[in-house]
Amino acid sequence: MRTKKIVFFSAFKRVIPEDFENWLEKMASEGWHIERIRQWSSIIMIFRKGEPKKYRFVYDLRAVASKDYISTYKQFGWQFLGQMASVNIWRMEYIDDRPEAFSDKDSVTGRNKRTVAAVSISFSIFFIGAIVMTVASIFFSSGIPENDRIQLIIAAVFFAILAAALCCVMICIHKGSKRRMR
Repeated sequence: MRTKKIVFFSAFKRVIPEDFENWLEKMASEGWHIERIRQWSSIIMIFRKGEPKKYRFVYDLRAVASKDYISTYKQFGWQFLGQMASVNIWRMEYIDDRPEAFSDKDSVTGRNKRTVAAVSISFSIFFIGAIVMTVASIFFSSGIPENDRIQLIIAAVFFAILAAALCCVMICIHKGSKRRMR
């Protein structure tokens, strides 16, 4: 029987906060537990086998947290698992009713807005990069060797695909927050 499970790129496969939370909860319900979140946890997560448990996980993006942010969550019974990039991951074990960390519309909207803002920065970088590389390969191709021009076109396509994927993520987060508020 396996006692350890390694999952690669989990945060990239589940980019919508609620999907990531639900995935962690499903893993815990199957007996796979993560004890600590680190900066590299978006790339590699190590789960240990144990008894199935009902945990509520919270994905909260906060680039700069207030002084009492962690102590406030802990005061209400949440366990701080750690931080990957600017995302804090919390959990709370429960038996009957699933606890809510974002109990009102404004707090869910705030979390989703922070997440969309973070994703939009990456989107902007890749979108602008795709445009610049496309313009360079079209209008300045006379001074660029053929192999370099092909590489520039490939990079522009890659950047455009990443920008499109990030745009889809922002739309999904926006739609998810609307759906949750109904």
